[in-house]
Amino acid sequence: MYAGFIIAFIMALIASLLNEENAGSLLAGYNTMADDKKKNVDFKAIVKLHHIVF
Repeated sequence: MYAGFIIAFIMALIASLLNEENAGSLLAGYNTMADDKKKNVDFKAIVKLHHIVF
């Protein structure tokens, strides 16, 4: 029972730390993308999705 609360707290903490400024460094594979693909990444939508999921 307590493990579920701990996992939920960790997920909520991760979601609260994610914002548009640091999403690029936390997004897997973003730093290795080609520059033209990096221009197409919508961080606002990614952050919104993470806040909904977590």
